[in-house]
Amino acid sequence: MQAFMDGESFNKEALKQLNRSERILVGLYFYESLNTEEIALVMQKSTDVVENALENVFQKLTQNAQVETETTEFAAELF
Repeated sequence: MQAFMDGESFNKEALKQLNRSERILVGLYFYESLNTEEIALVMQKSTDVVENALENVFQKLTQNAQVETETTEFAAELF
């Protein structure tokens, strides 16, 4: 989660890989600027559940970004 709070970005394609509830979490956290306690209230979940879900989402986004970077670098080597 820290990498995203430090300014690491993700693209729309990576977001499309997330399911609906994961996209909602990202929207509430980044675009609505809610903290985990506020998100927990909105989603009627515990703060621990929200924190774990956000961590999982950030891991997915990081993995998707890494795969995209490696694919782009490989394609660049071919040409």
